[in-house]
Amino acid sequence: MPNVLFLLDTTEEIAWYASAYFELSDLKREIETYFSAYYMISTKPEKLASADFVILPEIIRPFVKIPDEKTVITISANLFLSENFEQIKEIIDEHRLND
Repeated sequence: MPNVLFLLDTTEEIAWYASAYFELSDLKREIETYFSAYYMISTKPEKLASADFVILPEIIRPFVKIPDEKTVITISANLFLSENFEQIKEIIDEHRLND
């Protein structure tokens, strides 16, 4: 099972954007709950070293340096805000197959 890291709270933009709709901690919990059935999942930036894939909403600029050997998948922030986890999973799986 691949290690997948969702970097959601890396800049003030996402904090503002997400707070307009729901609590970011709730989103993290929902992401962990949904995706843990498919991947080893984390939403903690300190888990970057063990991540096979790093998932970034398109408006995020990560505050951590992501090593070149990490696969970064940028996904529309709207999919996170609408909680369209099925579509997010399809995007991740498509990248996994092509990686």
